Amino acid sequence: MPPARRYILQGVRTLAVMVGLAVLWPLAAEGYDGLVVRLALVPRGIVLRATEDQVRVEFLGQAPVAWLNIHGFIMHFGLILVLALVAATPGLALPRLALGVAATAVLAPVAHALGLTAWLWALSAALGAGASLATFERLMTGFAVFWGVVPIVVGGVWCYRFWLPALRREPVRALRRSGRRR
Repeated sequence: MPPARRYILQGVRTLAVMVGLAVLWPLAAEGYDGLVVRLALVPRGIVLRATEDQVRVEFLGQAPVAWLNIHGFIMHFGLILVLALVAATPGLALPRLALGVAATAVLAPVAHALGLTAWLWALSAALGAGASLATFERLMTGFAVFWGVVPIVVGGVWCYRFWLPALRREPVRALRRSGRRR
């Protein structure tokens, strides 16, 4: 099969897996958010609540109570992307594929909890220091960038490591010292 056709078929396969995961994800979203909330190390004066479609951050001691909502899709799209890339990896034996999916499912809530923890401590410090609205906007932007970039980097590393060798039929030959292929 020509390489272009293999790439297109693999892209369609991955898209199908991603759509399937996105359709099924609402069944697991609330439990996943609850796990992330339980794993996060929340500073005093902040309460996290997980619901089906969001994580609510409440800042106690503020009059009135200040709060933020993190929409579930913001937290979940990266996990769905990485799970789809892992589950659709070409050329992996089923045990290695299952191990990759399981490792992703275990490490994702830990990564989400670490990111959420760092962000909450930064918000707490900013609140305690009487930071300006611009500071809070920068913290929100940093949080969004973290949530957007980390899954892309993880997915890219996974694809580089496992997809490219499987989609190329011929192995990459070693380079001589002169820089020419053998």
